Amino acid sequence: MSRTGWSLVVLVLLLGAVATHAYYRLAWVGPAPQFESAEDHFLYGSIGTEAERGVPYWIWLVLPRIFPDHLPGPGGYASIGITGRDGHEMPIGLSKVDIGVPRVGANCALCHTATVRATPTSVPLVYPGAPAHQTGAQEYARFLADAAADPRFTASVILDEIARNVRLSVPDRLLYRFVLIPQTRRALLRRAEGAAGMGGAEGTDGTAGIAGSDGTRDREGAGEARGDVASVPWGRGRADMAGRARTGLLGLAPGVPGTADAMPLWRLGRRDGSGYQWDRSNTSLREVVQASALVEGTSFRWMDIDARRWDREDAGPPSSLRRVLEYLDDLPPPAYPFPVDQTLAASGATTYAATCARCHEPGGAQAGAVIPRAEIGTDGRRLDA
Repeated sequence: MSRTGWSLVVLVLLLGAVATHAYYRLAWVGPAPQFESAEDHFLYGSIGTEAERGVPYWIWLVLPRIFPDHLPGPGGYASIGITGRDGHEMPIGLSKVDIGVPRVGANCALCHTATVRATPTSVPLVYPGAPAHQTGAQEYARFLADAAADPRFTASVILDEIARNVRLSVPDRLLYRFVLIPQTRRALLRRAEGAAGMGGAEGTDGTAGIAGSDGTRDREGAGEARGDVASVPWGRGRADMAGRARTGLLGLAPGVPGTADAMPLWRLGRRDGSGYQWDRSNTSLREVVQASALVEGTSFRWMDIDARRWDREDAGPPSSLRRVLEYLDDLPPPAYPFPVDQTLAASGATTYAATCARCHEPGGAQAGAVIPRAEIGTDGRRLDA
């Protein structure tokens, strides 16, 4: 065989090896990390958003360092209210799962865990289940979209920054250069373009249909509709979950903005059968947990697998969403962390009993009831959405 022939053989073998490596890395699904405590599972565990909407971890890690000008201030993701706890690799509300490569997805805690400081210099206290008043979920998605639209979002720039943190193997560098980085950028740009055309409700991860282990994308072409960068500001601690459900899960045209405050998730089991959401539109806690995960970006394939694990009693992996449900079922609200002025408290108790307890005290005459909109006097956007 001539030298040219041998060169072609070597080239074909090399390309075959690279293709095999890429297929293995993109098709292999590792087990989700198992956290011993139910609280850690709620804060850091996976609810299945990584496969369809996950951002490759090393890309996600370096974006704030490359694009600090697209954030509201210094501190990386912390500048938009995404905070962490000492001793944990990931911030609260973000999970990390190997799907070909490590990928980052969002979970319930991103919008339902608050941090509070006693003073500006105090270490923040973490309150799982509380509305995440400090978190700008929309800002997070917009940052990812703005980064993708920036001409600096190139394989060379991103790989150079990744190299400051980890030494990737040669095959992995090729995978990131020719597959993962271009793929991630396209997905983020598709989401931003979808928002411009639809004005849809925005996701908390900024991605749309990044191929996962099974090659799936958002079902029936609903990727761009499933969560787009909205033109209407949400504000921190707020989200338009009704709009995301409308466009993403139901495939309907966008309606009016339905932005609402994130709800506290304490002792949810006490309301099982009586109603959840601001409009009490669902009476099953299991359905609320599963539907919320789907709106957040959980893949349908993952949801099917998790549902089959719901009642398992063997030693295999438990249902992730059941662990979330059981944690929230009787999670108590935290005690007030500061000294209480008993005189003011006694006065407040009288006011509470006279003006608030009817609706807000367990056992009150209208506790858990749906109050007519005209009686409340608020706008109807959440209901109309």
